[in-house]
Amino acid sequence: MHKLLARQIKLALGVDPTQLQSVQQELAQVASARGLSPLALSVLAGLNTFVQRVDESYLQSDRDLDLKARSLELSSVELTESNARLRLELESRTRAIDSLRNTALGLMDFVDLDETGIMNDNLESLSALMSELVRQKEESQRDLHAALTDLAHQKFALDQHAIVSITDISGVINYANDKFCQISGYSRMEVLGKAHRLISSGVHHRSFFADMWSAILAGKVWHAEICNPNKSGELYWVNATLVPLRDEAGNPTFFIAISTDITERKQMESNIKAAEARLRRITNTVPGAVFQWQAGADYDRFTFVSPRVQQVLGLSIQALKNDASLIM
Repeated sequence: MHKLLARQIKLALGVDPTQLQSVQQELAQVASARGLSPLALSVLAGLNTFVQRVDESYLQSDRDLDLKARSLELSSVELTESNARLRLELESRTRAIDSLRNTALGLMDFVDLDETGIMNDNLESLSALMSELVRQKEESQRDLHAALTDLAHQKFALDQHAIVSITDISGVINYANDKFCQISGYSRMEVLGKAHRLISSGVHHRSFFADMWSAILAGKVWHAEICNPNKSGELYWVNATLVPLRDEAGNPTFFIAISTDITERKQMESNIKAAEARLRRITNTVPGAVFQWQAGADYDRFTFVSPRVQQVLGLSIQALKNDASLIM
């Protein structure tokens, strides 16, 4: 029997609950002997069922209360855990916003924003700032893409015209374009990682290259005509410009060599010099004086006079060049 029902029976009826059944039996015997009314007998007969149902109601109420208590306990635990999660999420979001704000402050040094008061403690201003930073980043990316495209076009145009190579400060080749490979006869893999003296001809004196290194290591642009051998040993000439690229401290980090092939021109110059030498030998062997005369509207002059003029006329070559009237 439920303890609350037992206590109520004891207080209200003055009967020990353990004795209630025997009292009910005694009352039933007395009622049967005295001939109580059917209604009284019905009440007396249903008393035991009534007590049982009340007892079951108390027990069910305890079970319901226990379930509610457990449910409330679980809800309280879940609520506590939810509060803890929310607190952690809030702290995490606060840290994220602080980190975002610090990042934005760092980026403010590299962007140009019109609004001076955009950076404060409210999230709306921070959001506006980040939107502006994203916009400027997109603009910077577009500008960078355009610059890289222009650079690629310029590189393409340069590669179509010039022989280009790049070396480090020790002269090791780390880039060579197609024209460099074509004129030297070496493949790109054969020259990359090799010293530039791979194509040294020995035509130039040591002082020639000493002057070159002295200039470019000092950060100066150097120009010269250089003779190099190709892979087959044949010589070719280039008009070269060496440009040192320097770091923030001003020290050269690598050198770009931009050259054009002048082999044909050098061959023509050599042929002209040889022809001039032959002509000079001829003019020096003929018995008379040989000269070249140039006549203009207001001047007459000698452009060439052979050395025999000294023997024939007794005049020096330079005197005749300076004053053609000496023989007029």
